[in-house]
Amino acid sequence: MDDENLERIEPFSVKLVLSETLAFCSVNKAYLFDSLKYLCLGVLVIDLFNLFRFGSFGLDFFVGGILAIYLKTLLAVKCHRMFLLNDPVGAIKDNFLWKKRDTEFVVYGLMLGLLMFIIFFPIMTFFSIQTSGLETIGPGIAYKSVMIPIGYTWARLSLMFPAIAIDKKEDFSNAWMISKGNGWKLFFLIYLLPGGFRLLSGTLLSSFFIFNWILSVVGNVIFIFEVLVLSNSYRHLSRIKKVSAVPQEG
Repeated sequence: MDDENLERIEPFSVKLVLSETLAFCSVNKAYLFDSLKYLCLGVLVIDLFNLFRFGSFGLDFFVGGILAIYLKTLLAVKCHRMFLLNDPVGAIKDNFLWKKRDTEFVVYGLMLGLLMFIIFFPIMTFFSIQTSGLETIGPGIAYKSVMIPIGYTWARLSLMFPAIAIDKKEDFSNAWMISKGNGWKLFFLIYLLPGGFRLLSGTLLSSFFIFNWILSVVGNVIFIFEVLVLSNSYRHLSRIKKVSAVPQEG
């Protein structure tokens, strides 16, 4: 988009982001399949491997966890680059190459996870104390209460991940700044909506062991769409920020 057209950007909205992301998926079905099929297959294999461990916490637990992080990171970065840069499909080996941006992606993910724990622990402790007389209901209230600030913070700060994926310098403060005024919309798009889909699919399928395989496939589809929604949100909010930073005449 040219600079002279930036002022005509539509305001950030849930409906716009979802409709554009769905349109991207519909128009680019073949592109998505060709670009992501090997990574998705790898994630599916690891999911099934972890499923058949039956709660084992030996070496296979750590191997499965590391491989899951490796593949999910590559998948997320690839999705961001496809949406924002029209990244080419590439050869099979290109999909599995680990690069500097992938390391930064994981490091910032761990930092964000640590921040979420720092938020989670004192709030959870406070609500647990306040509801201690409610027996089994108390912990449930505490958990649901603490997940709102965690989800809100996660949704706003996660805007740095698309930037990292396309090799832009990004940090928590800038992600927080460009999401200002749209935090609750991001909370719905990035946290509540995919979480609801996962809960629904898990409720419908997890009761049947064979359907856990299907659940893994559904989970990957939700994950890809969630990443694309995040990419689209970042694109819109970055453009809005650029427009707002342009001095106005008069």
